[in-house]
Amino acid sequence: MTAAVGTVDPQVVIDADGHVREPDDLWLGELGGAWGDQAPRVHTDDGGLFISVGGREVPARQKYARQVESLTPADVDRFEEAMADGFSAASQLAAMDREGVDHSVLFPTHGLALMGVDGVAPALTTAIAEVYNTWLAGFCAEGRGRLSGVGMVDPRDVEGAVGEARRCVEDLDFVGVFVRPNPVGGRSWHDAAYEPLWSAIEELDVPLCFHEGGAVLLPQVAVDRFDVHAFWHVCTHPMEQQMAMVAVLLGGVAERHPALRMAFLECGASWLPYWMWRMDEHVEAEPTQFSGLSLRPSEYVRRQCFVGIDSDEERLGGLDHGVFLPFILIYPHADVPIVQRSLQRDLDPGFHLALGRALAPLRDEDVLIVGSGLSYHNLRKITAADAQTVAEAEAFDAWLRDAVEQPDAGERERRLMAWAQAPGARACHPRSEHLVPLFVAAGAGGGDPGGRNYADPMLGKAVSGFRFGSSARAEGL
Repeated sequence: MTAAVGTVDPQVVIDADGHVREPDDLWLGELGGAWGDQAPRVHTDDGGLFISVGGREVPARQKYARQVESLTPADVDRFEEAMADGFSAASQLAAMDREGVDHSVLFPTHGLALMGVDGVAPALTTAIAEVYNTWLAGFCAEGRGRLSGVGMVDPRDVEGAVGEARRCVEDLDFVGVFVRPNPVGGRSWHDAAYEPLWSAIEELDVPLCFHEGGAVLLPQVAVDRFDVHAFWHVCTHPMEQQMAMVAVLLGGVAERHPALRMAFLECGASWLPYWMWRMDEHVEAEPTQFSGLSLRPSEYVRRQCFVGIDSDEERLGGLDHGVFLPFILIYPHADVPIVQRSLQRDLDPGFHLALGRALAPLRDEDVLIVGSGLSYHNLRKITAADAQTVAEAEAFDAWLRDAVEQPDAGERERRLMAWAQAPGARACHPRSEHLVPLFVAAGAGGGDPGGRNYADPMLGKAVSGFRFGSSARAEGL
C-alpha cells in the first residue's frame, strides 16, 4: 500500500520541473525603453528560435541552425491547444490535467537561454531576471493554487541576485531560486564571491536549484567537441550537473551552509550512485585536499541534495518509492537488507505469478517477499467522489478479495490471470503496474491461503492489502 510520510499527501502528483513559455515580447516591452537594442528580442530563422541580447545571440546558433526546429510537427500536435491560447496559465492547467499532475513547479524557457550569456552588462541580466520573475508571479496567480514559481537570478551580479532572491521568496511567494550549472564570469560555484548568495538562500529556507538548458555562450561540456545536436545534448545536462555538484560538495559550500538544500534538475539520476562513490573515493585517496570537509560527499548528498528523476528512467539503481516508503514505516530504525526486483515491461500476469513461485523457496529461509503496489490506482480519478467511480472501486475490491481468498491455489491463479475481465478492473487500473506486484506475492504464497489484512477507504475508494501464509516475520508486521 502507499504510505504517507510526514505531512505530504502520497496521492498528490507534483511535477518538480515544469516549464512556462514566456511571451516573445516580454522583455522588449519592459526593457526596450531603457536598454534600446540591448534588450532581448526573440526571432526565428535557420529553422530555430534565437534571442538577441546585449549585442549577442543565444542559444548558440552554430549548434542549432538547420538541425533542430523550434517546434517539430510532433510538438505542434502536442502543443496545439497551448499555442492557440498563447501558452497561458489555463493551458498549463489543462496540460497538467491530461497528464494527471496536481501541482507544477515552474522554470523558464527563454530565461534559461538569457542566463547563458557572458559579456552582457550584469545590470541588464539582473533586469531581465526581475521582469521574468514579476511576470511569472502573475502567471502563477492564475493557477488556482496549482502553480509555484522558482525565481531566476543572475549570479554575475551577486548583490543584485541576493536582492532578487529575497523579493522572489518574501514578496512573490516563490518556492526556490535557480541558476544554470555552467560557471559564469570565470568563477566556479565554490568561489567565495558567491557566499552572500548562498547565505541568503539558506536563510530564506528554499532550495537552490541548478537547471541546465540548451547550448549557450558559457563554458559547457561537449559543445566544444561536437557539432551534431544529439551528440552534445546527450552530455550537457547530466555532466554539467555532475560538475556543479563537485563544486558545491568538494568545494565546501554544503559544509559551510548545512541548511542549504540543493536540487539538480533535468539531468536524470541514474548517474548519482556512481558519482557519490567516485567523489567519496577521491576524498579518501587525497584527504589533504579536503581538510575542510567534516563529512563524505555522499553524506552531504543525503543530507542536502535532491536530484530530479526522469519518469521513464530505466537504469536507476536506487530503491523505488514503493519500496522505501513502506519500509521506512515498517523498519524505521533498522538496517534491513532489501533486494528490489523490477516488473516485466509487458506486465504479463502469468510471468509474475511464475516469478513468485520461483521466489517461494526463500520463505523457508525466513525471507519476507513483499509485493508493493496498490489495489486501486487510477490517478485521473483518484480524487473523484461520484457514485460510479466509488461503485467501480468497491466492485473491483470485492472481486479481488474473493479471488485472493480462494482456498485452491490453482483457482486463485486462474482468476488473477483474468483480472482484466473483473468488474471495474480497467476503471481501477488503466495500467496494471500497481496490481501486478500482488501476483508475485500470490505466486510465492503457493498453497497457503490468502487473506485480507488491511482495508480502508482512500479518498472514498475501497482499497485492500493481502497476506499469504503466516510466517513469524509477517506476523511481526
